[in-house]
Amino acid sequence: MDRSEFEELVDHSDAVSEPVPITEAVLETLGESLAAGQAEAVAKWLPDEYAETLTAPGGEAESLSAEDFTDRVRERLDERGAESDGEILARAGAVTDALATTVPHDELLDLRSQLPDRIGSLFTGGVR
Repeated sequence: MDRSEFEELVDHSDAVSEPVPITEAVLETLGESLAAGQAEAVAKWLPDEYAETLTAPGGEAESLSAEDFTDRVRERLDERGAESDGEILARAGAVTDALATTVPHDELLDLRSQLPDRIGSLFTGGVR
């Protein structure tokens, strides 16, 4: 899958008008939340540009709360306070839906196990 195909998957969501910024923001934040080995395992299923975004943080995983996750995505979008956490998570859900289409189920389960429930639940089609 190439970059434009992945972006088309993200763009199918009503919550997303510009797929590139939200994709980069979510993948970079996920990369900070995942152990390097897990990020690399997921990255091999992504277009090269997005694989690099996911694996760039490297190192040990940071334990991010749902609030920290949404704050970092919002900061990366340079939209501090512009959207509610629910709106940010809806846009992030478009990226995780695209990941769910491209990454094997077992890898998604491993990825989800490293995330707080509220963020991990994005990989099941909704936020709890």
